[in-house]
Amino acid sequence: MNFDRNVEKGRFPQRWWEDERLKTVQTMDKGEKHLVPFLAPKIYPLEPLDKPFDETELEQRFVSAFARVLAQHRQLKVYMESCVKCGACVNACHTYQGTGELRNVPVMRADLLRRYYKKYFTTQGAILGPIVGAERVTLEGLKEMYYYFYQCSQCRRCSYYCPMGIDTAEITRYGREILIQCGFVSQFHWSVLTSMWKTGNHMVITKPGLMDTVEFLEEELKEETGVDIKIPVDDWDAELLYNPSSADFFAYPDTMMGVAKVMHAAGIRWTISSDIIETGNFGLFLHENTMRMLNKRLIDQTFKMKNCAEVVLGECAHGWRTWKMMTKTVNGEWVDKRFHYVHLVHKLIELIDNGVIKVDPSRYEGMRVTLHDSCNNARAGGLIEEPRYVLSKILPEGSFIEMTPNREMNWCCGGGTGILWDDPESINLRVKLSRNKAEQYKAVNPDIAVVICSIGKAHNTFIVHDGYKDELDHVKIKGLVDLVGDAIVDFPFPKNKYAKS
Repeated sequence: MNFDRNVEKGRFPQRWWEDERLKTVQTMDKGEKHLVPFLAPKIYPLEPLDKPFDETELEQRFVSAFARVLAQHRQLKVYMESCVKCGACVNACHTYQGTGELRNVPVMRADLLRRYYKKYFTTQGAILGPIVGAERVTLEGLKEMYYYFYQCSQCRRCSYYCPMGIDTAEITRYGREILIQCGFVSQFHWSVLTSMWKTGNHMVITKPGLMDTVEFLEEELKEETGVDIKIPVDDWDAELLYNPSSADFFAYPDTMMGVAKVMHAAGIRWTISSDIIETGNFGLFLHENTMRMLNKRLIDQTFKMKNCAEVVLGECAHGWRTWKMMTKTVNGEWVDKRFHYVHLVHKLIELIDNGVIKVDPSRYEGMRVTLHDSCNNARAGGLIEEPRYVLSKILPEGSFIEMTPNREMNWCCGGGTGILWDDPESINLRVKLSRNKAEQYKAVNPDIAVVICSIGKAHNTFIVHDGYKDELDHVKIKGLVDLVGDAIVDFPFPKNKYAKS
């Protein structure tokens, strides 16, 4: 089977696969571009495809990739063999509850990969085949696997209900790793990784563009506070390297301004690096080697700094998970010996508890504030009580209202792994994936929802201002450092940011 890739040399491809057989699976015929696979070109460091293939080559390529992943991640073999089909994960999955599609039940989604494991990696499956649920790889089968694996937000909520300890999100991650080696990848994810590799951020912000934006934000800070507050760039003599999310320079400038207020009030000499203004690491979602290389890119920035003693990671949940949980394993334990790294929330606790910055809780008098526990912060990154502690210091008593459930058991907002952002045609599906989160907001009816995650801010903003606008349009989505910065007594309180709609 041949595919006409029509890739112009030196240009990023913009076309979807056009072969008619890619449209034959019923679930693919819904107009949702995100869920139509994109035949990726060979771009270092990713190597999914460098030539067209027929279905025989596809099978060989898939089995080879699966074997490599199994060899590198022994837990995947355990997950493939341990499931007892108890159904405990059914009601734990927001994707299944929102869409009602059986293949979105975590166990049934995992079976889309498990059927191939049984066929090619078990004696029973090789001999008995379909009798034990083993199937041979086909193009149609991989299209189906792609479709459902890219609806999983890898929130890991189902893993908390599994009596066998199976982490279905890891199955999704490894499945995507195999799929990308066969050329199946979301164009949005691919463009993000390509942008990150070329510019050090997801939004393709060049250094001149960054400097212009920083200048604009400094003017905004001056107008808001009356104080010259700087956002230093490439100050290699600084003592602290702050790694933000690139979205904080455009989509969520209040977060970047909040950080600048905190650092100024604390008297810290800090900087950001123009080479990588991105805590997020999309390699986590589909390609481990890319995750490792992008992680190392941030590590390398510290070697430019003479006095750097600390790296502070910004409000990006999957970025924090990547750094905290995987840096030692993918980049080596020497990292810990080079510098101290913390999440921004940890730094806020240190500065508040030591009296370095002083806050005025009365500024939020009369406001109802809730907290969205981002999946990669809470379930995967252990950042649970810390943000609540910070909120207890900056809010009046009784202002904070918990959602139910919360902490590790909180519902995913539906935006995990950045799915569906690039596709206006998928709005109806995004609404379905967000239903449980929207019901939580309706029950609490907050004025402000704190979200310590860039992807989470984007998707929660979609929930309250688009998907469920009639009931939730009054809710303001804010980062934690936004509220801390605006509570600092050194600066006037910008009431306009919190005025009720």
